[in-house]
Amino acid sequence: MSYRGHSKNSYGLRKIQRVHNRRSNRAKRIDESLKAPIAKTPEQWLAQPNRFDFPDVDTPKKQDEDAELKKQLEKFEANRMRSSHRRFRANLNAHRLCGVTH
Repeated sequence: MSYRGHSKNSYGLRKIQRVHNRRSNRAKRIDESLKAPIAKTPEQWLAQPNRFDFPDVDTPKKQDEDAELKKQLEKFEANRMRSSHRRFRANLNAHRLCGVTH
């Protein structure tokens, strides 16, 4: 135990979480999406937070990551299908075609 009855690890974790929360949203989003080597000490992470991960702070969350990727893929596919269909109909109209074209 150290100052005020807190262990050194919990103090380090809180400090790291505080520093991580002060980073820009873009930096946090990128950092949390990439897998990096785990920092051996809090000081190592504090020196280069973009180069290291610290457990329970900025390590990627596998389930959240998979769900987010799946959602993005579904959105992409839906947009692709809609725009593809739109282009097809626009081509038919541009060439004044209707019905079966082959």
